[in-house]
Amino acid sequence: MKATAAGLLLAVVVAACGASGGGRRGTLVWKSCGGRLECATLAVPLDYAHPQARKLELALLRLPATDSKHRIGSLLVNPGGPGESGVAIVRSAGLLPFDPELLRRFDLVGFDPRGIGGSSPISCGENRDELLAVDPTPDNPAEIAAFAKADRALTAGCRARAGPVLPFLGTVNVARDLDRIRAALGEQKLTYLGFSYGTRLGSVYAQLFPARVRALVLDGGVHPTASAEQLSREAAAAAERALHRFFADCLTRGSCPLGPDPESAWRRLQRLAERAAPGAPSGLSAGILYRAAAVLLLDKNLGWPLLANALGAALDGNAAALRVAVELAYGDANENTLEAGVAVLCADEPERLTLHRFLTLERSLARRYPLIGFAATVGCSAGWPPAADPLPAVRAEGAPPILVVGTRYDPATPYSWSQALADALRSGVLLTYEGDGHTAFASGNRCIDRIVTRYLVDLDVPPEGTACRPE
Repeated sequence: MKATAAGLLLAVVVAACGASGGGRRGTLVWKSCGGRLECATLAVPLDYAHPQARKLELALLRLPATDSKHRIGSLLVNPGGPGESGVAIVRSAGLLPFDPELLRRFDLVGFDPRGIGGSSPISCGENRDELLAVDPTPDNPAEIAAFAKADRALTAGCRARAGPVLPFLGTVNVARDLDRIRAALGEQKLTYLGFSYGTRLGSVYAQLFPARVRALVLDGGVHPTASAEQLSREAAAAAERALHRFFADCLTRGSCPLGPDPESAWRRLQRLAERAAPGAPSGLSAGILYRAAAVLLLDKNLGWPLLANALGAALDGNAAALRVAVELAYGDANENTLEAGVAVLCADEPERLTLHRFLTLERSLARRYPLIGFAATVGCSAGWPPAADPLPAVRAEGAPPILVVGTRYDPATPYSWSQALADALRSGVLLTYEGDGHTAFASGNRCIDRIVTRYLVDLDVPPEGTACRPE
């Protein structure tokens, strides 16, 4: 959930490896993937109840520790989504502000979860551009019909092309895969960094394999027990608050592209987007507006200025920058971020919503959160198969201290979710970032980065109640 979110099923919110070089650690065979990067694959069971039957191939990428003499082990990373590529985050590690100490002491290892990216990816055969442009908040008969048509097409396409796999894409099976990866790396215990949806993966791993945990950082916690409706309501409140904070911030940055009254400018754009015909010259649509805003609100340092400029351009009749933000978030047409993300969430979520119930919830949210919160409605439609392995309650009895990082004004995973996750985990310890943005580690705050790095390297657990402020 770091950059995407699935609704019913459309609401807002790997590179190939070469064959030269090589080396072994554990049972994986690593091959050169360009520069210092190494790649490998690992076969895992589709269904762990029948491990000798069908297999899936997982794609892994490793950036070896720069100080092999003082290497601690492997640090596995999940960037969230679900639907995002762990291979991609390692490939771009040089562009991310990871503490050099981490890269010195750990091999950084990413993997694409089953069904995603380079790991036996599913395909649903849908027209991605049409799906992203459809209004995620339909409020008239034509929009409802278009939404329902797109939802049916996505569901039918996934069932037709990936039906036997869909029930096995949930987090419980990904956590089992994660343990297979740990063992194949030759690690006795897991050191893990998970963002957003990656916190769900990390907490489920800790529940299933508490004795195999060395250190887990869960940044931007997902509520461990909330229903889809509760998640929608709390995410809606967080998104609406973040948009108001964005408006206030815009006015402090000199000349705000939205003028002296950013909220009025936003409402004008809403009206334009809702009235825009498909394929309008400006490129503006309700789907593009809400999805782009949801994506760019995630990052205060870079995303908020980009959002202000993109909205200003859209007011002048050019929504190209908003479209680019959406395309970057969901990947190009050859990636399956959108459908894989929906499939994972629906493999986790046992409840199925009718279109009527989804619209009733969305309209309820629209009355309370009319600017953007109502676009956070989530749910799975009745056409999705039941989950093979529902999410367990997470307590992780017997696990060592687990560090949960929560951002006070997170627009996507509300701070209350991190609180709930830390409370649910028997050994959970909450670290608070008193700022904006989605997730906090490696986002430029030295206080957060220092505490998280010390925990991962030295297992130094911060005192309960520790908080860091924006710098």
